[in-house]
Amino acid sequence: MRNFLMFGFAMMLATAAALGQGLNVAESAKKPGDPLRYTVTLDSPVKGTVNIIYIGFTLTSAEREEQRGLLTSFSISKFKAVSPTEYQIDDSVPTAMSGTYLLNSVQFRTQDNAIGNYSYPKDFKQENTIKIETQEKNIFPNIKSVTPSH
Repeated sequence: MRNFLMFGFAMMLATAAALGQGLNVAESAKKPGDPLRYTVTLDSPVKGTVNIIYIGFTLTSAEREEQRGLLTSFSISKFKAVSPTEYQIDDSVPTAMSGTYLLNSVQFRTQDNAIGNYSYPKDFKQENTIKIETQEKNIFPNIKSVTPSH
């Protein structure tokens, strides 16, 4: 019992230390359909009316052969403007390959066709990663043969 309490206390200290250093504490893996919510805050308003925002994610862990054909990068885009400088993106996880994804880009588009591209870590310093677990497998079978037709 004492060992169990000591382990619990050590885990609480490690979590507190990680939070104090600004590190993310692991959260459970997301599944297709689970919500993804982010807030993007700009230092001044966009000149023009924003009509599209894309938040882009890319797989950073190894690709899984048994999930060939599933997405290894994707964007979410459902948003609402909270203020002239703050936007809430509220979308869901697509059916993507299992693994760890990095939020690596943000793109704003206006009604006048202006495009603003931002990338991690050049334009924003927060490293945002998510883990996705998908049960889909064997989307595309292996090719048995390719022969010329006469």
